[in-house]
Amino acid sequence: MPCFKIEFYGLVQGVGFRALIKRGANTYNLKGEVWNDPGDVNKVVAFVEGTYENIFNFLTYIFSKQEQGGPLIEHMKIYSTNCSYKDFRITYR
Repeated sequence: MPCFKIEFYGLVQGVGFRALIKRGANTYNLKGEVWNDPGDVNKVVAFVEGTYENIFNFLTYIFSKQEQGGPLIEHMKIYSTNCSYKDFRITYR
């Protein structure tokens, strides 16, 4: 299965963004993990594994949920990588 490391930048910590990522991952049957970057309060890192179609739909879902007072993604970086997860989880670093 394709796997991507996605770095989200913007107002993404302290606004329920990791929970939103987990809901989106569960909705689109993705595996992986998400965490706040402890060295950058404007960055959240996620690994997502699934079909290309489900990953595309997941990203569309995440961007559609930006709202006043909630997460606001300014930009993101996506890297193709190798991974193998059994489920999707929020981790703490």
